[in-house]
Amino acid sequence: TMAGEAAAQTALQGAKVEAAATNGLLSAEEEAAAQELLDFDDDPREFQQDSTVQEALSKGIDLRQYALEVETALRSVERESINDYIKESESLAGLHTEIRECDSVLDSMESMLRGFQGDLASISAQIKYLQDESLSMNVKLRNRKTAESQLSSFIQQIVVPPELITNICEAEVNEAYLEYVLELNKKVAFAKKDSTAMTSACA
Repeated sequence: TMAGEAAAQTALQGAKVEAAATNGLLSAEEEAAAQELLDFDDDPREFQQDSTVQEALSKGIDLRQYALEVETALRSVERESINDYIKESESLAGLHTEIRECDSVLDSMESMLRGFQGDLASISAQIKYLQDESLSMNVKLRNRKTAESQLSSFIQQIVVPPELITNICEAEVNEAYLEYVLELNKKVAFAKKDSTAMTSACA
């Protein structure tokens, strides 16, 4: 029906006027006039009672021509909006490329960090190995010192020093000579005692 077509045309023109006003291509007066025209429904009587329409009719303005001019301006705005979107699409494409490059850099950094983590784990294992080796070497060192102390004491008690041999073989027999003999007797007794202990241990 004509009423339906008028309502549809009014809605379409309303959307176009809103787009044109948003992009700043209509003056304040043109925007107000176009909005007032769109505020009416399909009732011709209400449309004719509008002050703007009455003023336009009194001045002899062709409303159809005015509506055509508004539609032409809206189409121009639409084309410019499309061109703006195309220009922005290039920027968005560049931004998308930069984001991909950043993702690639982040992936590379993640791989490097994982490599560092693996290296740190290997270094940690090596440090633990060195700590265990150090502990083992300390134990061996203490054991060697203990053995050295015991062996040194054994050697001092069993070995006959050259001076004692010389004194027993060449010195005069007197009180001092008796001391040499007693010292030698101690070493012989210690040797026999140690030999008996070793024999009993072997048995």
